[in-house]
Amino acid sequence: MSDLFPVFLRLENRRALVVGGGTMAALRTRQLLAAGAVVTVVAPAVNAFLDELAEAGRIDFIERHFERDDVNNGYFIVIGATNDPAAEAALADEAERLGLLCNVVDDVEHSNFYTPALVERGDLKIAISTNGLSPVFARQLRQELEAAIPPVTADWIKQLGQLRQSLKLEIPVDFETRRQIIQEVIEKTIQR
Repeated sequence: MSDLFPVFLRLENRRALVVGGGTMAALRTRQLLAAGAVVTVVAPAVNAFLDELAEAGRIDFIERHFERDDVNNGYFIVIGATNDPAAEAALADEAERLGLLCNVVDDVEHSNFYTPALVERGDLKIAISTNGLSPVFARQLRQELEAAIPPVTADWIKQLGQLRQSLKLEIPVDFETRRQIIQEVIEKTIQR
């Protein structure tokens, strides 16, 4: 297998299809909504979290088993989170045929991307991948990084972003000087 190309996607107002109604479908739906996606869930039944989202009008819920035609060019990204290998294979085949981003949870062969273990501190996001070989290791490493990176890091990142913008106005053409100033601030912050 070739190396993976790491990327963070902008999903604001892009349509996403989630097939499944259980724990993993709920997790992926939550992540998609947080990224601003417009989510449709197809499943014969959903858990309480997804049911609440549907009741609140935050997702479109189609209450039935997956049909191959559910995957169409109206979607940017497709997630399979069922316990039905035949449905997930059909979902992946159709997504591939249409050139859509597709992830089938816990199924490397039917996915053209993987969702990483993620450490988040505000705008800081650290993605961890094992190329699908050991999600358990990625999760363990994520937990260790979460313990090592203090929550205040979110505030530091925000302040560094504001400093960067100010320096771009004050020193518009001297990138190296701006970089050195920001580096010094980072070093002083970390030494605290």
